Amino acid sequence: DPIVSIEEVFFVRKESDLEYRSPQDLYEKTVVTHLGYHYPELQAHFDAGNIQRFDVSRHREMFTFVLHGDRFDAAVADRLVGQWILKKEGLQDRFRSTGQGINKFGFRIMLRKDSQDFADAFNAELQAIRENGALETILAKYR
Repeated sequence: DPIVSIEEVFFVRKESDLEYRSPQDLYEKTVVTHLGYHYPELQAHFDAGNIQRFDVSRHREMFTFVLHGDRFDAAVADRLVGQWILKKEGLQDRFRSTGQGINKFGFRIMLRKDSQDFADAFNAELQAIRENGALETILAKYR
């Protein structure tokens, strides 16, 4: 079962009026991205030059470029990862994330086929900590 939801959204400076509903909202903008990551929903727009992509090698750098660089409009990152980095760096009050993102999928642990007993026990425990609120408590520490 999925442990958490991975949701790639855009992080912008708090005062930015950028909202994301479709790739066209990013036309003529520069998006800071993580080096080596693929963004299928945006790739054709990067290739056509409608959206500029600026790659960095570390997630933390994404926020630094957006915050301090006039030519950078947004950073794309997983919502939870972005919130954790901003909290860790003391920058929560300098950024906001868009309500809509480009991807959303469940993060799962991959196991070998012969691990079904473990998978069943793991899923049962995951369900239990979801129901008793422990998972939400853990995740809240990173927001």
